[in-house]
Amino acid sequence: MFDQVKTINDVITGVVFYGIRLYMQDIDNKSGKANSTGLVMLSTRNTRSYQSIQEMMKADSKSRWGNHFSFIHVPIPKLSQASISNPLEFVWKAQKIIKRKRNSFTVFLIEWLLDMELKLRGHEAVAKRIYGTLRNSSVVVSNLIGPVEPMALANHPVKGLYFAVTDMFC
Repeated sequence: MFDQVKTINDVITGVVFYGIRLYMQDIDNKSGKANSTGLVMLSTRNTRSYQSIQEMMKADSKSRWGNHFSFIHVPIPKLSQASISNPLEFVWKAQKIIKRKRNSFTVFLIEWLLDMELKLRGHEAVAKRIYGTLRNSSVVVSNLIGPVEPMALANHPVKGLYFAVTDMFC
């Protein structure tokens, strides 16, 4: 069964979803069966097409600038007695759902629709759309990769980027 789970991101997402379900069940036994949606952020840029900044600044560069991402709504699987006794089953089930959604046309359709809205209505409209989507999700998991080139802040090397969204909906 573990051979089916291919990426560390899928495992981490499955474990996060499992932890959320256990927490929900601990708070209230009925809430463990409630419908919950995770929003998984995905990069739509082909990782093989990444170029250095020098390459991207050349006049004949075909590389696209900016962030290229999409997101998918993933129903967080409900806990069953089998998944409580075997957490790997829950992780496998979550991975299967994420893989199915990630490989669907929806990912590219959402990116295209956001791009169209940006061109027609501007940055503020797209920001409101993304904010509304985030607000209607139970949890957000980012699957976006970090920079491929070394970074420094005030001449101190940056080894990792960590984000926490807090107090967003008050």
